[in-house]
Amino acid sequence: MKNYNRAGFTLFETLVTIGILAIIVMVGGFNVVNFKSHHSFDLDADVIVEAMRNAQNRALFKEGGTGWGVRFTNVADGRDYFEIFSGSTYSTSTVVLRESLSAASEFANPATGLYTDITFSVLTGVPSSAQTVVLHRTTGDDIYTITMNNLGKLTKKIETGLVGLWSFDEGTGVIAYDASHSGYDGALDNSTTSPSWIATSGCRVGRCLSFNGTDTYVDIDGYGGISGTNDRTVTLWVKSATDNTVQSLVTWGEETTGAKYHIRVEGSIDAVRVEVNGGYKYGTTDIMDGSWHHVGVVFSGTDVLDHVLYVDGQEETIGASDAQSMDTSTQNDVWIGADILYSRFLNGSIDDVRIYDRTLSATEIQQLYQSY
Repeated sequence: MKNYNRAGFTLFETLVTIGILAIIVMVGGFNVVNFKSHHSFDLDADVIVEAMRNAQNRALFKEGGTGWGVRFTNVADGRDYFEIFSGSTYSTSTVVLRESLSAASEFANPATGLYTDITFSVLTGVPSSAQTVVLHRTTGDDIYTITMNNLGKLTKKIETGLVGLWSFDEGTGVIAYDASHSGYDGALDNSTTSPSWIATSGCRVGRCLSFNGTDTYVDIDGYGGISGTNDRTVTLWVKSATDNTVQSLVTWGEETTGAKYHIRVEGSIDAVRVEVNGGYKYGTTDIMDGSWHHVGVVFSGTDVLDHVLYVDGQEETIGASDAQSMDTSTQNDVWIGADILYSRFLNGSIDDVRIYDRTLSATEIQQLYQSY
């Protein structure tokens, strides 16, 4: 009888075993690196929050008899960093701490080459204006939005499904940078003049853009929005005192039945309206009263009637609607402040436009509104 017992491996078996072990080591090493990146990214977000709170508390307790602030700087080459300073403005301040972000993180707002200041008033600790800092993980799609509202409330949120975020905080130039990971930067387009940059005192959070109602808009060049009947959420801040006029907020798609996607003002009652060429749905709250209003448009379904509309964190009572099945086109760019197909433009200001490729819940919409 033959003896099939063996004391060792063949060369082939040895090579296979070595290959499997190498793959295990590589996967394990990748997981360790990924874990460290996530951990560093989370720590950077926490440190930014603590820097804001530190400056706010120092102003609140009148340390040094002056206000305090934080400057966030996005450098073109090297590590982004923040500074805590004493003084009512950075130019007249004393910097007491400068700290760089880890290699895992970078600022998306402020955009590359720009900076953002948050200053806090003595005794009250209230910021001079609301501000949002957006933090990216450099080796993944993770995004933190960190917002200090105008009452001094601080909110940190990890974002999911955010495919476009135009904060309009640049304050100069002809580009509105996308602070999501998508890179859908917008161009300030016009026939005779560009939308105007507005200082922080006239905006809801940071800086914003003013549109003239005639020919100014932002063109998100190369991005056609969410297609078909895919889930989506669009949010923005708007301010206008132009009554009883059809004014466009965000538009994409093409001018065929069910293929257009148009968020605008219902001119008859100045309420938020969504329409898809052939059908529509609009609310009842006047958003053209000269005050800032937060608008949320959420869709999941197959028909324009499946939308849920929100104003200032609350679900809208529906004023009127007309059914139409949807198949949203992405043939044209996303336009902010205009519907180029019908030459409809906004006469007012817009701030912090967001597009998500998922539905935000009623709680999430309210939290987003309250974070400002």
